[in-house]
Amino acid sequence: MPAEHYPEPFPSPVILQPQSLEGAEGANFCSTLTSAIVGCQTIIVDLLWITQLEHDDLTALANAFLTAQTQGHPLIFLSMDQGTRMAFDRVIQQISQIDRTGSYGVFAPEFEDFLNRHHQAKSAAALP
Repeated sequence: MPAEHYPEPFPSPVILQPQSLEGAEGANFCSTLTSAIVGCQTIIVDLLWITQLEHDDLTALANAFLTAQTQGHPLIFLSMDQGTRMAFDRVIQQISQIDRTGSYGVFAPEFEDFLNRHHQAKSAAALP
């Protein structure tokens, strides 16, 4: 009886959800992201807990995005508000001198809207 051939399973994506991009936590996140780009097929970075991205942070994320793209690995950002997304696009354009607007993934606009409404409701509930 011939051996059955089973297709290889799709590799699982690496999901990163940094708590901070500053100091040691930020350095650890950058190291983990770099390792993920080298060794994985798909990387998802959920910025849910990041409240502000400085220009240097955006530049680091844009460089990681472009590196992943050149290696054929999708790098997807979640929980990135519209203003940050626009700033990210500008940094990508500055780095690559090519318009790549919209070339990074978002799972679903409805999910992003839900996260924005949740954050707003949470902030409003915290007010006295």
